[in-house]
Amino acid sequence: MNRLDVECEQKLDDCGEAFTHVSFHIDGRPLLEMVREFETAFAGELAGEYDTQACDCYTEEFLLGRDGGQDKTELLCCTCGCMGCWPLNARITVDGNSVTWDGFEQPHRDWSYEGFGPFVFDLDQYRSAIAVIGRRVPT
Repeated sequence: MNRLDVECEQKLDDCGEAFTHVSFHIDGRPLLEMVREFETAFAGELAGEYDTQACDCYTEEFLLGRDGGQDKTELLCCTCGCMGCWPLNARITVDGNSVTWDGFEQPHRDWSYEGFGPFVFDLDQYRSAIAVIGRRVPT
């Protein structure tokens, strides 16, 4: 099984407003770095042009793939911080005691993520990892 870790860091946006930057790590490697490395072969300078932010959508329900019936969940968003603008999506499936991330896609491009993932996490370890987000989001 893979291991998910979540790191949260307080930052200021361009307007001086505080936000919590969220970074997903799989087996000790930042997801963003893994995606950038994978996309380099076909995306050129667009490879890895994503970011993450803690916002209302990074709830446990969202990160367990229960996003109002959507097939895919946005794990990384555009560098502008807008969800849906330039996302990296994945199917998140909970099956028994495991959580799987697979079916990765960049919905605005016809790019193949075959060979990227799947990543399978222990459900309890996964829940502990994503719980960090809720404790660090500013109110």
